[in-house]
Amino acid sequence: MLVLKRISILVILTILSGACSLRLMPAPAPTTVIEGAPRVEIITPAAGAAYMQGVNVYIQALISNAGGDIDRIEISVDDALLQTLRDPNPEGLPHFSIQFAWPAEGIGEHTAQIVAIRGDDTTSEPASVQFRVVGENGGDSTAEATPETTETATPTAAQTSSPAPTTAPPTVVTGQPTATFTQSANVRSGPGLIFAPPIGAIAAGQTAEVLAVNPSATWYKVRYGSGEGWVSAALIAISGDSTSLPVDPGPPQPTNTPAPPTLPPLTTNTPQSSANLVPGLVVLLPSQPVCDETFIIGFDIANVGTEATIASGSISVSDTRQSDGAVVETTVGGFPILQAGETFRAEMPFTVNAFYEEDHVLTLVIDPNNQIAEANESDNRTSLTFRLVKGSCP
Repeated sequence: MLVLKRISILVILTILSGACSLRLMPAPAPTTVIEGAPRVEIITPAAGAAYMQGVNVYIQALISNAGGDIDRIEISVDDALLQTLRDPNPEGLPHFSIQFAWPAEGIGEHTAQIVAIRGDDTTSEPASVQFRVVGENGGDSTAEATPETTETATPTAAQTSSPAPTTAPPTVVTGQPTATFTQSANVRSGPGLIFAPPIGAIAAGQTAEVLAVNPSATWYKVRYGSGEGWVSAALIAISGDSTSLPVDPGPPQPTNTPAPPTLPPLTTNTPQSSANLVPGLVVLLPSQPVCDETFIIGFDIANVGTEATIASGSISVSDTRQSDGAVVETTVGGFPILQAGETFRAEMPFTVNAFYEEDHVLTLVIDPNNQIAEANESDNRTSLTFRLVKGSCP
């Protein structure tokens, strides 16, 4: 009888001990719920961009107001569903990016569309962009409408009267003329082709504030990002009163005119090419990256050679901690075939979530695997240093 009582007491103590253990177990962490529809913003291709038939069009998008319940991303071209990305955000981030490569086919206008869908079928507003596919002789060149062997062009009657814009001109700001770009144009540091390579480019249909004109009225100084640059008068239409613009001769011409690219010695199985890709302007949007918040890397790639590249190409991007060179994050981007003198702005979403309040180095390499034959393979790299703000990172 006494044995039975001892057994009963042990059983009761065991149950109580188990109950205490259950009570002491930590409660699961609450899951962050993001309400409302997700939002989609297409980063590339740029509206109106032209791609040679057969090259890859890199479709990149930023998904915000996201969260872990994003069930799928649907990517379409011309209303045909091409790709469904399932469970695209396994980490449950409030924002993330996606990329898809579409081989350009069918000369003419095309429309890419992306939607993000939650598990309960809440769907984002469709994001779309129009671009063009062209044949071998129909590519949009951003080279100025003058031979590269001359500094500036003597304007024709059609040029001095400003060609009609291909899109409706913007509303004119009182007292300040505006330039509408009738085709893609290189932006240079001074009024002439001798100011090479270009510092960037502006796409057809975009507008810019006009700041000054050179004495011969063949080049205009315009607002470019947070700075300024020069564009050929042959490639813009002026809206507003330009008669009161300041006359600016621009900066002194370079004393050493860049020599034409020197071709490397021809070796077995190495194709000879006069194309030459070089890095241009690198901008961050926003300019001050914040820990665990996606920002955009804008990267200008210029073909300063004398012929088009043979194919589209890729860009490698790596972020390293400046103090010890540790690699923190990487991504890739792409660019289409570039005509001689053309500049392309690649825009790549990027997120860094470590080593905040420290300096980071972004390294960008054009054609990292040397798949595109160039006159000079040693000038494809550039870097940028920035400081990562803590933000909401722990």
